Parts: sequence; structure tokens; C-alpha cells
Amino acid sequence: MARLLQCFLLFCLFLTVSLPCFAAEEEMPEQGPGLYFGLLHSHSSISDGTLSAQDCFLQAAAMEGLDFFAITDHSDSLDNPASLSEVPDSELWAAGKAAAQAATNGDFLGIYGFEMSWGNGLGHIGTFGTPGFVSWRQGEFSDFRTGLQNFYAALSGVEGAIGQFHHPSLLYGYFQDFAFLSPEADRAMALLEVGSPDLPTD
Repeated sequence: MARLLQCFLLFCLFLTVSLPCFAAEEEMPEQGPGLYFGLLHSHSSISDGTLSAQDCFLQAAAMEGLDFFAITDHSDSLDNPASLSEVPDSELWAAGKAAAQAATNGDFLGIYGFEMSWGNGLGHIGTFGTPGFVSWRQGEFSDFRTGLQNFYAALSGVEGAIGQFHHPSLLYGYFQDFAFLSPEADRAMALLEVGSPDLPTD
């Protein structure tokens, strides 16, 4: 459990005000302000993790002291990407959402989002609270010069959607030095993962 929490305790402050946003999607009983512990970046066997989404959530829900757990599978591993604002025709996306909902109860919140994982060096962005998902391979997101701007615009157009910069690094990318953040995009891009146990420090 210490490994799960070591790089993510920073997000607890954010989640004291943001749990209602996630709860609206996953139908968790409303919780007031408080201190919550959990993990917002993991993968299931849908992308490059080991366990099924269902088993991930079952294990996380059984951990003492863990209030929330999110799976953010790489979106290019999911079937039939379409848009952030519409529920896609995707069996894998539906299975992940269903597993999160099944694990959610009065003491634990399961969250199924996705990671927009550009393969061209732009970076990786965890995405929560969207009805659908997109992939960096779609035309409007694939161009290195405009992919980030188009993603920020799409994300800011979905009410309640939240983005998280994942592991900024030489290995995965620095989001073009965090360029192109308009006031609208800045409100949606509310989180930053400041460390990862699997990455060397650059």
C-alpha cells in the first residue's frame, strides 16, 4: 500500500473538493470535504497492466485506508475511440466503467478513466469524468504541432472533465513545455503527477 500512495498523496488536497465530480459519474454517495487517500494512475490488462479491471478494483476496494482507485488504461488499447462527449460503442470501455461502478460503495470510489498516451513525445494525460474517450491516433490529435491544443479544447468542452499531466519526463514528454494552456484548458487540466516509482529522475 505504501507504494501505491507514495507518489500520489499530493492529490488528496485536490480531491477534498473534487470527489463530488467523480461521484456524479460513478454514483458514489455524496461525501463532504475531507482527506481522502488513493491512486489516480494505474493500468489493467485492457492495456499494459496485469490484472483485469474487475480484479484491480476488487483488490483496491479491499485495501484498508484506500478511499479511491482509478484505472487509466491507454486509450489506444481501447476499441472504437470516438469523442470525449459521447458514450462510445466500445465493449472494453463499458467493461471498465462497469467494473468501477461495481466496486463503488459508501466507503470506496472506483474510477475508470483513460490515459491519452501520445506515441510521438507529446506526453501522457490521465482523463477523468468524460462519457467517452479518444486516441492520439485520431487525426485531430495525432499531429505533434496541434494535438495538444485540440485535446485541451475537447477536454474543456466536457463539463466536469478533469485532466492530469502524467509523469512529465524525457521518456514520455513534457507537453511541449506545458504550452497552449488557455484559461479554459487550465481549469480542466487540474492535476499533475509529480513522481513515478518506475521513472528515473531527469
